[in-house]
Amino acid sequence: MKTSNSPMTVSWWARLLACAFLAASVLAAWGVGREWLQTGQFSASLPGAATSLLFGYIFVVFAWVAVTGKVPGFFSFGAQRWPFRPHAPNSSSKPTPLRGPLDSCVSPATGVQGTMEQEARRPIVLRPGEGRPYRMGGMSAVFKADGAETESRYSVSEWWLEPNTTGPGAHSHPEDDVFYVLEGTMSFLVEGEWVACPQGSFVLVPAGSTHDFENRSPARAGALNISAPGGFEQNMAMIVEWFSRNPSGRPVG
Repeated sequence: MKTSNSPMTVSWWARLLACAFLAASVLAAWGVGREWLQTGQFSASLPGAATSLLFGYIFVVFAWVAVTGKVPGFFSFGAQRWPFRPHAPNSSSKPTPLRGPLDSCVSPATGVQGTMEQEARRPIVLRPGEGRPYRMGGMSAVFKADGAETESRYSVSEWWLEPNTTGPGAHSHPEDDVFYVLEGTMSFLVEGEWVACPQGSFVLVPAGSTHDFENRSPARAGALNISAPGGFEQNMAMIVEWFSRNPSGRPVG
C-alpha cells in the first residue's frame, strides 16, 4: 500500500477529543511549570524531563488536530485506525482502468496513441454462422466486423467454398490478407504456385501480392480472413453482382 505524508481528515468527535487532551496537556504542563518556578526543580529529575517532553509533543499534535481538523503528516502512521479516517472515496466516480505496456503504443495506421479511455466502440459477440452473409454461387462470405465496428483498421470475415469450386480468381489489392483454414482443405495461389492447405493452416498475403483460393477437395472448405486495413466489405455489393453474371466454375488443375 502506498503511504503518504499528507494530512488526514479526522471526524468531528475526534476533534473534540483532541481539544480535551489539549486542555489536559495545558493543565499538566502548567502544574509542572509552577512546581519548577516555586522550587527550582522537578519532583523527579529524569521522569520530570520525560514528562515535559511528552506533554510538549502531545500539546503540539492535539493543538494541530483541534485547530485544523487534520492529522499531521509525521503522525499519520495511525491515521487509518480509530478514531481517524481517510477521505471517503467518491462513489459516483468511475474506477481508474488498469494500464499495461501496450496502452502507450502508437498505431501505425492512425498515428494515435492508444488508451483505454479513447475506446468508444462496443464489443461484438457472434455465434457460429452469425454475421452479414454474401452469396456468390458456390462461394459465400460472412462478414463479422468491418467499417465503423473496427474503425476501418481491419476487416474480419469467413469465406466458404462448396466442393470443387473456384474462388474469386487471381487478384491483388492494397490490403494485407491473412487466412486461417477453419474446415476442409483450401488451395491457395501464392507466388505463382498452388498450395493445398488443410484445416489449421495459416497464409499471409502481403499487400500487392497476386493470390487466389479454391476448394479442390470433395468436401466443403472454409477459411477465416483478416484484411488490414479494413473497409473491404464496401466492395461486396459489386462483387456479388459480378458473380451473379459470372458464376463460379469447377477448379482446373
